Amino acid sequence: MKCYLEQKLKENCYGCYTCAQICKKNAISMVSDIEGFFYPWVDKKVCLNCGECIRSCPVGKVFLKLGVQ
Repeated sequence: MKCYLEQKLKENCYGCYTCAQICKKNAISMVSDIEGFFYPWVDKKVCLNCGECIRSCPVGKVFLKLGVQ
């Protein structure tokens, strides 16, 4: 069984890259939207659901644990 992190609200993201930099599996990529703002995208196939990204996020409202496989 494996839980995945899902992006909750990209509007809450400051685009600081902290989550992407702290991820030991490089499961998080920062992608830009149509307006040029960067936000995290989690590769569900690589994510181990360790929670480091959630703990490191200065906003704390970008990710939501969701889904089980």
